[in-house]
Amino acid sequence: MPETLFIQIPGDTDPMDRYDLYEKPLNKALREGGRLGSVGGGGSGMSIGLRGATVETCHIDLDVANLRKAVPVILAVLTKAKVPAGTLVAHCESDSILLHFTAGGHEVVTPVDGPLTAPLARVPWTAGEVIGYRLTPDRWVLLHMIGVDPWAVTVRVPEWCGAELPPTDQITDLLRRPPTKYRLKSTFLFMTSRIGAFSVRLTRPRVLNVRRTARTGVFAKSGSARRRVMSTEPTRRTSIGLWRVCSDSSRWTGRRDCRTTSASA
Repeated sequence: MPETLFIQIPGDTDPMDRYDLYEKPLNKALREGGRLGSVGGGGSGMSIGLRGATVETCHIDLDVANLRKAVPVILAVLTKAKVPAGTLVAHCESDSILLHFTAGGHEVVTPVDGPLTAPLARVPWTAGEVIGYRLTPDRWVLLHMIGVDPWAVTVRVPEWCGAELPPTDQITDLLRRPPTKYRLKSTFLFMTSRIGAFSVRLTRPRVLNVRRTARTGVFAKSGSARRRVMSTEPTRRTSIGLWRVCSDSSRWTGRRDCRTTSASA
């Protein structure tokens, strides 16, 4: 079965230049190497700021039939093309970085001598579980795990905030209540893998701090599949991101408390 590689190249590269510099030589080299694979597509990674959209990276998707033989061919093509420092070659199925190009050459991050296996989920919870998350020293919120897999955690935040976790029957009742606050009407996606839909990073992002959580023992099926999904980028201050989600909850203590606590997370 073909395996998927993701090549991320920093810089603002025109799509036609991307084809001439990288995609066409990759296709040719993989074909001449014994039909080892082909380019499946590509695109540009953009960020939106006050001055508009800025292209920061371009990426190329590769489908390879023999990973062990294809990686040296890809390395030779990218080296000849003089890809900029920061270029990454990732293996999607295992969420592994294979090659990292630096100013001094390239680094083999993950060898391909043996089979690469799929990663395990990075959180101890299962889909449907409701956990308590200590947002500040005296405030808890509830997180309902909608989906848990090795690549992402999808959560819903019930409209509740308190100094102590509520009893089990009250948690079940809170899950049934439709949210009235706009921010809480969405399902939130926390990426846990190096490889996203349009980008790849050298290290895995930080997810929810397990030390801040407590299991409630409540399990419930997820709600409507039509609930819209909002992506929350995990950072070193994940609590601030959660604060933005839960800031409309009643009896809130304020943003300053959250910042003070999250900095030491």
